[in-house]
Amino acid sequence: MPNTMSSIIRSAKRNKNEPLNILTFVSHERFEPNLCKTGHNFYSIITDGTRTWKEQYSPVPSNYTIFRDEIPTFISNKLDLVISHNPFVHIPLAHKLGLNIPVINIFHTMPAPGWNSQNIPDNIRSMFNWCTQHIYISEFNKLSWGYDRGEIILHGIDTELFQPIKNEPRIPRILTVANDYINRDWCLGFSIWNAIHKELPMYPIGDTPGLSQPAPNLDTMIKMYQNSLIFLNTSTASPIPMSLLEAMSCGCACVSAATCMIPDIIEDGVDGFLCPPHKPTMFKERCQYLLDNPNEALAMGHLARKKIQSMFNLDRFVNEWNNVMWSVL
Repeated sequence: MPNTMSSIIRSAKRNKNEPLNILTFVSHERFEPNLCKTGHNFYSIITDGTRTWKEQYSPVPSNYTIFRDEIPTFISNKLDLVISHNPFVHIPLAHKLGLNIPVINIFHTMPAPGWNSQNIPDNIRSMFNWCTQHIYISEFNKLSWGYDRGEIILHGIDTELFQPIKNEPRIPRILTVANDYINRDWCLGFSIWNAIHKELPMYPIGDTPGLSQPAPNLDTMIKMYQNSLIFLNTSTASPIPMSLLEAMSCGCACVSAATCMIPDIIEDGVDGFLCPPHKPTMFKERCQYLLDNPNEALAMGHLARKKIQSMFNLDRFVNEWNNVMWSVL
């Protein structure tokens, strides 16, 4: 069990020129490597209710150490703060550890169907209030949770990693990236894909038994973005799908459901196409138009990349996260 007094002493003696020591939990293999670019030391614990790191999605960063079941005392006594990626799993786990250090919680997702932001249960509100700071990944995300504390930090995309290949022809196919696509129709919009896939050259990627397999590694996934002319996003309940941002950064022409924050990212008909989720036919028509007009698709993908470079700049992401981390200490 961590020593509470050692946490207090650590806080008092902290050298601000040293990297922070941060306890976290495996959650998003594409988001957390970007968080690691803040330069701090991250220590993750895998225990009941948490995930393991899937390296096919992204390699484990060199400053991210994973332990099973418990954090060694020589590490826990030097921790500076905790970062939670799932309030209903990670916050209770952080509370049980008994550390007297700040806790930052990230709201990555939309609330589940039935969430009543006007009447948050007292036990949930108490759990939220226990955290030092909350971070939301979009304004839409924050408003949907209806909790009045917290800041917004948009995702960052490594546009040097996720970039187009100059002068390489693209395959006239429609790439989709979704895990457990069929069972998560309520939030990923599989019914949209299913309504149009027989008439278009669809190329699904992701861990969905009976439909698709995930890419074997990150390099292969990036190559698929780079080689595909069109990216289709049917998600109906994701504040900002990371796969959509990666595809845009790689220069794909994107056809997306007009949900959550996406209309604030894509300008319809300029750097992508937006479609109402209840109109699968429109998704089909937009995809077919881009297949029939590949030069226009390439031009649209070029503008999409510029949008990511300006709106989801990785340097901005790192700076904003560093500011938050130091501000809670």
